[in-house]
Amino acid sequence: MSEIFNVLPGLEVPVGAISKSVAQMWSEVAASGRAAPASDDVKAIQVNVVLHLGFGTTCDDALTQFQTVLRFSQRYPSRVVVLCPLKVDQGVTEMRAKIYGECFLGKSKDDTRCVEFVMLSYPLSARSRLEDQVSI
Repeated sequence: MSEIFNVLPGLEVPVGAISKSVAQMWSEVAASGRAAPASDDVKAIQVNVVLHLGFGTTCDDALTQFQTVLRFSQRYPSRVVVLCPLKVDQGVTEMRAKIYGECFLGKSKDDTRCVEFVMLSYPLSARSRLEDQVSI
């Protein structure tokens, strides 16, 4: 199942530094001249989405679902948490995280719609830590 996490786009970051890494990502995007949220206070987020890629998910299906959420966010700015559980822990005890963000221009130049992804790969032994954070 780690292959699903690996095939998804994004930058791998330490789990404990997700918030800081997302803020840095947007700063770098803005510095490069690409579309980014106007400030740290305004992320243009309307919808929270949890995408659970279960044990039966293939890499192709994961990428298709990722692209579907990306297209959805062009209309409804979103913050997305993607859960990639490991069916077999294989000695893995820690969660891994990736972040990804993109902004789209809407109907006018002042209409910026953004999406933030946080992708988590985790062994089943870490599931209880996630249950405190995500309503299931």
